[in-house]
Amino acid sequence: MNNSDKFNGSGCVDLTAYEAIKNIEDEEVRFKKLLHTIKYICDIADFEICGRIVLRDRKSERTWR
Repeated sequence: MNNSDKFNGSGCVDLTAYEAIKNIEDEEVRFKKLLHTIKYICDIADFEICGRIVLRDRKSERTWR
């Protein structure tokens, strides 16, 4: 995200939308890091994931499938 993301289509500053998008992006980064770590642990332990992993974020209560 950059400073231009703070402006809406009309050119007005919209910090509410900016913060909402930033929070979603931060949450996605946390999820991707977690999933990478899970896969890495499985790899070093000589296991493989054979099915879907379903996780729920305790902070946002969002379910990742």
